[in-house]
Amino acid sequence: MTSKSAIVDLWVPADSEAKVNYDYIDKVFATSTNDVNVIFTAPNGEDNILKSTYFDILWEADTLVRSLSVDFEGTTYTYEDLCMKNSVDVCDHSGALEFWGHDKSAYDAITPTTDANLLAALAIDNFPGTGENVIYNPDCFGGTITKDTNDYIETAQSVKVTWWLQNQQACIDDYLCPELDFMTKFQEEMEKFVKTKSSEANLAYHTSRALDDALGEAIGADIPLVGAAYIIMIITCCLSLGKGIRHGCARSSCSLAGGGVFCVFLSTLAGFGIAALTGAWFTSLHALLPFILVGIGVDDMYVIVNQFQLTRESLDLEDRVGIAMKNAGIPILYTSVTDFIAFLLGSTSSLKGISSFCVYAAWAILFDFFLQCTMFVAILVWDHRRKEAKKMDCCICIGVTESEEEKPRFSRAMSEEMFGKPKKAEDLYIRTVSDAFEYFAIWLDKYWVAVVVIFLAWFGVGIWASTENTEGFDPNKLVLDDSFFKTYNVMNKKYGMSTYDAVAPVGIYLPDVDLTVAENQVKVLELTESATNLANSNGPISSWLVSFLSYLGTDTDVCGTAPATPCDYSSTGVDLTDAQIKAKIVSFLAVDEYKVWATDLSLGTDNSIEASRTWLFHDKIDGVKEQIDAMNQIVDLCNAYTGFEGKKVFADSWIYVYVYQFVVFFEELMTNFGLVLVAVLITSPVVLKQPIAVLLLLVTVAMIDTELYGVVYLYGDNVNSLTGLGLVMAVGLVVDYNAHICHAFFSNSDPELTNVERLRLTMKQMARSVFFGGMTSLLGLLPLAFSQCEVFRVFFKMVLAIILLGLAHGLIFMPAMLAALKIEPPKGIVSAKE
Repeated sequence: MTSKSAIVDLWVPADSEAKVNYDYIDKVFATSTNDVNVIFTAPNGEDNILKSTYFDILWEADTLVRSLSVDFEGTTYTYEDLCMKNSVDVCDHSGALEFWGHDKSAYDAITPTTDANLLAALAIDNFPGTGENVIYNPDCFGGTITKDTNDYIETAQSVKVTWWLQNQQACIDDYLCPELDFMTKFQEEMEKFVKTKSSEANLAYHTSRALDDALGEAIGADIPLVGAAYIIMIITCCLSLGKGIRHGCARSSCSLAGGGVFCVFLSTLAGFGIAALTGAWFTSLHALLPFILVGIGVDDMYVIVNQFQLTRESLDLEDRVGIAMKNAGIPILYTSVTDFIAFLLGSTSSLKGISSFCVYAAWAILFDFFLQCTMFVAILVWDHRRKEAKKMDCCICIGVTESEEEKPRFSRAMSEEMFGKPKKAEDLYIRTVSDAFEYFAIWLDKYWVAVVVIFLAWFGVGIWASTENTEGFDPNKLVLDDSFFKTYNVMNKKYGMSTYDAVAPVGIYLPDVDLTVAENQVKVLELTESATNLANSNGPISSWLVSFLSYLGTDTDVCGTAPATPCDYSSTGVDLTDAQIKAKIVSFLAVDEYKVWATDLSLGTDNSIEASRTWLFHDKIDGVKEQIDAMNQIVDLCNAYTGFEGKKVFADSWIYVYVYQFVVFFEELMTNFGLVLVAVLITSPVVLKQPIAVLLLLVTVAMIDTELYGVVYLYGDNVNSLTGLGLVMAVGLVVDYNAHICHAFFSNSDPELTNVERLRLTMKQMARSVFFGGMTSLLGLLPLAFSQCEVFRVFFKMVLAIILLGLAHGLIFMPAMLAALKIEPPKGIVSAKE
């Protein structure tokens, strides 16, 4: 079983331009960095972190990081071995400790160590060591910041420190390198450190691998809830399956209920195993499948047991089972095949997160059908023989006695009552749940107009709410509530130390562009400048080419008047020979001032420039719509640019892997929705035969999915790929609830029956099974409401809506429409009575 958690793998189409560009950048520019960092805030609501006591703790964290080491493939790596080196060949850092050049001895030189002296140390214009200008940006300080009259910082609510690590190609290709082990060690040690300092300061930590680790942790954390769901299912089925426990331990069906739920469990295991063998990925969201599958499986159990009970006990057991499976087999086969085809078609989605989920679901549903029709039926036969032998339920070695009054018998008279012409309405007495549904059918026949109007009004609300939906994705919902990943992100956003909602760096990439030609150099600068003039993009431009042309202007081999009078190539560029540019790039990157540009160049073995990039920024990207606009504007600009002899240039930012899912989301959602209708259209004509009945079922499923999409807005959630996954999950339950009623209606094909009588029999025979199947599924899914992961709680709300809307349409809207349309049963169908 291959587990995946990376968003770019799960929620970005593999053949999309965004994914292709992402993979190219990872391969060609393999010098990007990893990082580990911490955020500190003062405890007990104190607003100022700029005090010596808190900075002492900050330096303790720095000492801890520098002391870490890991063993990897027989070699010990220290922090100094793994850190990213800066232009002066020392470990690169950023954050509040930059004011002392990350040198603890410089901090210790503050005597005495008082708050006033600390502020004096922060009142500088240039960082020691690098000489860079001091900017009180979110990389250092966050929250409410105050400054003195000289514009030096006086108070801040939070501080951040980042330690930069290398990112070798092995980290990208095989997810196997000492840097990743170092980050794991950092997380383990920092967890201990945070606990020891919890009374002195509020600390949160983060690493480049934090999301992957947090997702892995979330996969196993809620496994006990699956066990709780199965236990709840067994208890509920014991109380409601068959005769329940009201006829005593000889006639109860606890062992039958346990056996049925066990069949669902086995089908889930088998489905997961086969799906894994086919190479389908496993994600944290697959933990939801057992909850959905147990709901679908239990629904089939109720149908089989209900049909078995409707046979006369005077018949031979083999005949009773045959009749029961003849009546139950068709609707179960119909719903199972529909669910299987729907999920199988869903597996063609270009989003691997959805397609892999559908593969697992499809196989599990297929196995559930076979086990329900074989193993569960065998358990049903065994359980009946136990009852006939007067053995105790769940303990067959103990015999029991029962009076004649306790022996429920399905007589010929009861058979006539269940399958024959119904009594007059005034003679109907409500003694059982089935009687209540029969009475409800009479009511629906009288007031179907009001019922249809109410449902159409609700459908209108669903359409309106669907138009109000907004797109959004929060990775914090994928992890545990107490995850260090979520704690850090919440603090990062609270104190304004995250730039995600404000600005995001974007690179313009130039693969194989000939930069020996001055014209091409100028075109690169013009393209970058044009990008900064877009509505959602801006400077400052960070360009290796600008620095390179400045360097060439002082090079005596290129500029004839240098060094006395440097040449200005910033607007004209300069033609170079192939040998010249190779030699000058090497000498350029050897200068301390320009070493930083090495990460923006991909050089061949002969020092030729194979690819390069220039940086600018997206701004005004407060929401998903703005982020999509920003991406599309610069992508369109690059696609339209044809100035490099046919060489394709492209733009990419780290936010694109998050944003691109929303570009394809609606198309994917509509595609999956259409595939569901195709699955219903493929299977329904074979069973229902009446075109208008097939149309009615299609319309009902379409209504429910539209309403579910609107429920997302009513819940106050955003739509995203996970929402689409919830709508795909709705297929199994929604089709089952409605198809069973529809099929049962046409099975009551006795020509002597009126339309309302057929409807009454349908509700009496099948509604109880559908209702208890839905309620049992809901109870089984209840543990999701107590999940430690918010995304599972969101899914519980979605499934709650799926079950309630599915039951409402199946038990109210569908019968009301059948009453209104008065559809005649097709000829040739053997009636349920026969």
